Formats: sequence, C-alpha cells, structure tokens
Amino acid sequence: MKILHRLLCSLLMLGIICLPVTPAHAGIYTVQPGDSLFSISVKYGTTIHNLMKVNQLDSTLIKPGQQLKVPDKNTTAQPRGYVVMPGDTLYQIALQFHISTQTLIAANNLSQTIIYPGQVLKVPARTSTASRGGARPAIPYTKEDLDLLARLITAESRGEPELGKISVGAVVINRVKSPKYPNTIKEVIYQPGQFGPVRSGRINNPALPDCIEAAKKALNGADPTGGALYFFDNKTGNRFLRSLPVALKQGNLIFAYPK
Repeated sequence: MKILHRLLCSLLMLGIICLPVTPAHAGIYTVQPGDSLFSISVKYGTTIHNLMKVNQLDSTLIKPGQQLKVPDKNTTAQPRGYVVMPGDTLYQIALQFHISTQTLIAANNLSQTIIYPGQVLKVPARTSTASRGGARPAIPYTKEDLDLLARLITAESRGEPELGKISVGAVVINRVKSPKYPNTIKEVIYQPGQFGPVRSGRINNPALPDCIEAAKKALNGADPTGGALYFFDNKTGNRFLRSLPVALKQGNLIFAYPK
C-alpha cells in the first residue's frame, strides 16, 4: 500500500493524473439585467463550465434576479482542455482563463481564430504575471489618439457586437505595430484610401461611449482577431479582401490576416 501511495503521489506531482475538484462556493450572485455567464465568469475569475457545474445548469441561459453560486477562484481547478460552446470566441475563452488570445493560438497550433462548437482546446496555465494589474498599453497613445480611434470605431462598427468594435480598434493597433504601415494611430487612420469614414467625413462625428470603451480595450492590448490587419463588410465584392485568410467574423464585419 505504501508503494502504491508513493506512486500515486509521484504521478500527481508530475501532472499525469488530474483529480476532479469540486469548486467551493465564494458566495451568491444575483443576476443583473445584461449579465451573461461569460461576464460573470470574468468578473469572478472562474469559467462558464464551473458556473454551470456548481449551479447544475444545462444551458448558458440566465435571467435577471436569478441567484447563482459563485465558485471560489482559489479552489477552482484549471482544466487541461476546454470544449468550445456555441457563441464562443478565442478572445472570450482567453479572458475566462486570464491568458492572451495569442497564447491560445500558439498552444493549439491554430492558423486562424475561427473555432467550432465541440472543438477541444488546450488551455495552458497562466504565468505568474498574467493576473497582475497595471498591464502596459499595446502602444503608447495620447488622449487625441484615443478620441480618433474611438471615432473610427463609431463610424465603422456602430451597431456591431462589442467584439467587433474592439476588433476594429485592434486592426488599427496591429497596423501601427506592423512595418508595412505608418507608426502612429493618426497616420494609419488617415493613410489615403484605407478607411471609408475618412473619405466621407464621418470620422469627424463624436465617438459613442461604448466605442470609447472598445478603443480603450484595444489600446490596452485586447485583440480578438489575433493579429488581423484588415476588416471589411461581409457584403463586399472586393476580390483582394475576399482572398485573405479569415481571422474572425463578428456581426457584419470580417477580419482578415495578410497572405
């Protein structure tokens, strides 16, 4: 028995055996209007799967006033794999596990950010720095840069899902970081022939509050596309844009990588 006990301990230390952990309850959360299991999981540092497990839910649908048990994040096991659910994106999954989209892409050898329900993703453990606050911006920026980026997001993606708005901002940030484009937000946005709102003058309209928040998230490193440099309307007939590798689809917008 002693030999068997030692063997089991050794296997556990090596991570070969994973014992299931039942999350302890940190408290009760009352669902508010606009809440989703995803937003609650991010708020409490847990996952949709753990929330569903401790509350014995058979779907992700919740309603205002509903009371949910919230797992204690300090006792929640970090799974080795994640089964993609309908509506999931790599960006949302990365947020749940407090890692970057790029980390997920690399861990799963993905060539794009499109994923499918039922797909199993490897979820690497976050590093010790992943949970620290005070993350550095993706690029240096001024208040004027934030306002300009938010106005572009408003003009290009008004009415689109939040991830679409953030992704429009991320494309601009990715271009600033790319050697193929100018190295400031203003120069990228006003580069001739690139953005319709500049030609039409809609770039001068005030930014909407949700687009300002999307711009802040993009400027601080959020990139649901995983590095896209292009976006276009899903009704476009432009052959060049249609030929590009697709990174993400959100609402009426398609985001793409260069060839």
